[in-house]
Amino acid sequence: MKPALSVIVPVYAAELYIKDCVRSLFSQTLEDVEYIFVDDCSPDQSISIIKDLLIDYPNRIDQVKFIYNEKNLGQALSREKGRKVSKSKYITFCDSDDWVEVDMYERMLKTINETGSQIVLCDMISDSGYRYKGYNTDSTDILSDLLSERIVSFIPSAIIDKSLFYNSLIELTSANLAEDLVLSLSLAYYAEKIAYIEKPFYHYRFNQQSTSRKQTRNSYIKRAEDIKKNTDLIISFLCQNGLEKKYEQEILLRKHIVKNAIWPVVGNMSAYHLWRNLYPEIHCEILRNRNYSFRTKLLYVLTILGIYPLYLKLTKK
Repeated sequence: MKPALSVIVPVYAAELYIKDCVRSLFSQTLEDVEYIFVDDCSPDQSISIIKDLLIDYPNRIDQVKFIYNEKNLGQALSREKGRKVSKSKYITFCDSDDWVEVDMYERMLKTINETGSQIVLCDMISDSGYRYKGYNTDSTDILSDLLSERIVSFIPSAIIDKSLFYNSLIELTSANLAEDLVLSLSLAYYAEKIAYIEKPFYHYRFNQQSTSRKQTRNSYIKRAEDIKKNTDLIISFLCQNGLEKKYEQEILLRKHIVKNAIWPVVGNMSAYHLWRNLYPEIHCEILRNRNYSFRTKLLYVLTILGIYPLYLKLTKK
């Protein structure tokens, strides 16, 4: 028999937090679960810790599968490898430094079955207590809400009908920032019905050791380049489906977010040239657009003229 749910967990350098994650997964009130851990060439003892924890959960031993990547693929492609070997009709993902409420999967799976939905969403809550909304009940346009970040990209906080992944227009990405948004948009677009439980079942850990938190010049540049790759995928997806006009304001925002990622180090000449060359077509659009503040427009003008990076250097002396 197929399991009721497949839980896919990419694992990389998570030994500080993996115990909390795995205990929350193995303690689920839903009994019929398949757990797939994808070792993305983790350099630490994360996988060994998972195997040691199985001693405390003998009922889960036969439900656990390990996949070992030959090289580091990143989270998005590791998730895809787990999805391809999963056996259940429904799948969910969990990041290896996060954790979930013990009744999350039982309650969400019950909802998806009772409502006939293809996706069921819940809220996320950070370790600082900030709550990320999984769905905007006052809106009828989930794509706009996702693109505008009024709701969080839902990949780790959703249960998803696996058949949605078979659509050929869902693109995979190796870039590891905004990758959840790429997939969330595609799945939301193809889903005929989405259900929502207004509960923060998923606990997101703000991991300071994450590559997305590093604050070096090269890390800012790498983040901007990764976000751009995924932004281009998002724009391509919208264009393929004839949605570029409908979401032109949201596309402008996504491009602005890419440029914004490089601003902290724009005083560096290579970063400055990168900023100038990232979507230069939006410079005039931002200046004309009423949705952007005077401060944002001023920063654009100063940066375009080369004054803003000079200003940064002078104020640091």
